[in-house]
Amino acid sequence: MKLQFVVFLSFFFLLLAAQQEEGFVRFYYPGGQVSSEGIMKNGKPDGYWKSYYPNGVLKSEGKRTNFLLDSTWIFYTETGDTLEKINYLNGKKSGFYYKYQVIQPKNDVRKNVVILKELYINDVREGPSYVYYPDGKLKSVTRYSNGKPEESFEYDEKGTLITIFSYKNGILRNVEKINRYDAAGKKTGVWREYYPDGKLKSEATYKNGVLYGLKKEYDNTGKLISSVNYVEGNIDIHYNDENDSIEIIETTYENGTVKTSGAYKKGIPIGVHKIYDEKGNLYKAVIYDKTGKVMAEGGMNSQARRDGRWVEYYETGRKKNEGSYLNGRRTGEWVYFFPSGEKEQKGFYKDDKYDGMWEWYDQKGNLVRREYFSEGKEHGMYLELSVSGDTIAWGQYAEGIKHGFWTEKEGKITFMGEYINGEKNGLWKGYFDKNKIYFTGNFEHGNPEGKHVFYYESGSIREVQYYSGGLKVGNWVKYNEEGILACVITYRNNEEYMVNGFKVEKIGK
Repeated sequence: MKLQFVVFLSFFFLLLAAQQEEGFVRFYYPGGQVSSEGIMKNGKPDGYWKSYYPNGVLKSEGKRTNFLLDSTWIFYTETGDTLEKINYLNGKKSGFYYKYQVIQPKNDVRKNVVILKELYINDVREGPSYVYYPDGKLKSVTRYSNGKPEESFEYDEKGTLITIFSYKNGILRNVEKINRYDAAGKKTGVWREYYPDGKLKSEATYKNGVLYGLKKEYDNTGKLISSVNYVEGNIDIHYNDENDSIEIIETTYENGTVKTSGAYKKGIPIGVHKIYDEKGNLYKAVIYDKTGKVMAEGGMNSQARRDGRWVEYYETGRKKNEGSYLNGRRTGEWVYFFPSGEKEQKGFYKDDKYDGMWEWYDQKGNLVRREYFSEGKEHGMYLELSVSGDTIAWGQYAEGIKHGFWTEKEGKITFMGEYINGEKNGLWKGYFDKNKIYFTGNFEHGNPEGKHVFYYESGSIREVQYYSGGLKVGNWVKYNEEGILACVITYRNNEEYMVNGFKVEKIGK
C-alpha cells in the first residue's frame, strides 16, 4: 500500500528529527505549514497522529498503542476525500481494508464510493476480497487462503459472471471467459446460468447470437434434467436425408419364419437387432452403435423386454458391465468394469433397485467403498477408504438417511459425532492426525449451535465462533499461533457488523 509506506517513511524521518522531543509535538513543511502532529514517547511516535498536505488538508490520521499501529487508520486525498481505511491490531493489518474513489456522474451529486474491500488477518489476506463498480455493484470477488488466491470471479455491470480464474498454490493456472458478446453485440461462446447458491443451472454455446451444440439444464441438486442439441438456433431432430436412409433387413429360417430383424445404414448394423428361434419366439437382442460396434447383447422376452444374462461393452470392445434381467428389471449380482478392464463395482439388484452389499474398487483392485442397501436405499453399515486404506467415512444408514455415530474425514481432519435422521446433533469433534484436537462444537437439527472452537496443531486456540439457531452471532475471535489476539468480528443477524470494534461499511446501501 503506497500511502501506508509514505506515512511510515514520514515517521522514520520524524524519529530522526525528534529524538529529544516528548509529549505533543508538531512538525512543519519548509514553508511553515504543519506537516504532522502527535504524541512522542521516548523519542518514538505513540498515541493519535495526524499528517497534512501543504495546503492544510488532512492527509492521514490514526493511533498507535505501545508504538504499534492500532485501530483504524484513514488516508485522504488533497481535496479531503477518504482514499483508504486500514484496520490494525498489534501493528498488523487485522480487519477490513477499504479503498475509495470519487465519482461525479453527469447531472448527479459528487460521491466517494468504496471500490475495494479486503479482509486481513495478521497482515495476510484471508477470505473473499471484493472489487466494486462505482455504482456499488460487484465487479469481482477473489477468495484467499493464507494470503494466496484460490479462485476469482469477474462480473459485468449487469451482474453477469463473465470470467472465472483458477489458481493453484497462488499461481494463476486457467482463465475461462463465459457469458460474452461479440463486436456486434450478439452472444458468443459458452454461456452459463447459476442458482443463487452458485450451483450450475444451465450451459450452452452460442455463435453469432444463436445456439449451437448441446444445451444442458440442471436442477438445484446438480442433476442433469435436460440435454438438447441445437443447429443454428434450431433443435436438431436427427433426421436422415435421402442419401443416408435407414433400411430394415430381415433374415429367415428355411421354414420362412423370421430369424433376425434390424436396421442398417449404408450396410452397417445400427440400433437394436432382434433374434428369434425357429418357432418365431424372440429370445435375444444385440445393440449396435452408429459405427456398427456391439454395445450390448443379451436375452429378450416376447414383450421385447430384457430377460436373462446381459453384457454391455465400451467402444473398445471391453466389458462395461454384466448381469441379469427379469422382465426388463435388473436382478441378482451385477459387476461393473473400468474401461481398462479392472472390476469397478459389484453388488446385487432386486426389482431393479440396489439390494444387499455393494462394493467399489480402485483400478488396482483395492476396496474403496462398501455399503448396504434395502429397496434401493442405503441401509446398514457404510465404509469408505482412501487409496492407502485409511478410513474416510464410517457409519450407519437407516432407509437412506445417516443415523447414529459417524466418522468423516475432510482433508487431513477427521470429524466424529452423531446424526439423527440425517442431521448432525450434539457434540462433534475434529482431530488432526495422532488424535490432536482440531475442532469442538455442538449442533442441533443440523445447524451449528453455541460455541465452536478451532485449534492449531500445537493445541493453541485458532478461532472461537458463536451460533444461535444456525446463525452467526456475537464476537468471533481469531488468534495467531502464539496465542496473540489477531481479529474480533462481531455478527448481527448473521452478518458482519464490526471488525475490531469498528463498524463494517455496507456497500451499495
